[in-house]
Amino acid sequence: MTEKLRVMGERVAQLESYKQLCERRIAELDPHQAFPLHLSHIGKRPQALEHADLMHTKLNDLQSQVHQVGDYKRRLQLADESLRRETLANEEQRAYI
Repeated sequence: MTEKLRVMGERVAQLESYKQLCERRIAELDPHQAFPLHLSHIGKRPQALEHADLMHTKLNDLQSQVHQVGDYKRRLQLADESLRRETLANEEQRAYI
């Protein structure tokens, strides 16, 4: 009986140590997680993931805007080059007349 109690005590100590390790890891992944954990916590998205999703969406929006600006810049350069060629042609015609 004493041996059984000793083994159970060691097992409880191991489980407590593992519990602390798990809680530290969970806290790394979601610093806002409340302890102790409850069944009501299961299935909820951590705030950090919600924030990451929001930042990802904003990043995609910014990348889209950067591409639009690049397109506008290319169009402006084409229009500028076309205007220069037309101006040069007009000046040549004026000089010819």
